[in-house]
Amino acid sequence: MRGLWRAHWMFSRALDVSLSNNMVSVQAHLVQACKCLHQVALDKGAWTQAHLLLADPDPLAPEEFAGETHELLAAHAYITALSDLKKNHQQVHKDEGGEEEGEPAAKPPKKK
Repeated sequence: MRGLWRAHWMFSRALDVSLSNNMVSVQAHLVQACKCLHQVALDKGAWTQAHLLLADPDPLAPEEFAGETHELLAAHAYITALSDLKKNHQQVHKDEGGEEEGEPAAKPPKKK
């Protein structure tokens, strides 16, 4: 039944595009919809490749991310920067001859 929902959505989208009176866009959308359905038939009902032929995302695909694009970019930038700082700190600490985390300190020589 999910395939019928996708087909319904494709042709409803074509109808929406037709309301803009841009017939070239409508024709392009319908051509891609026909290719999409042909691919579904070739793949015995699977939409894995077929939905990639459409300009719009798959309407039934599960959400992958909870936030908006700019929020996710900011979170990714923060996590990447924090990771880079930690790596640089460890490298500087190691280059200065300090012990690295988890390494025991060198024992000073015993006094006689």
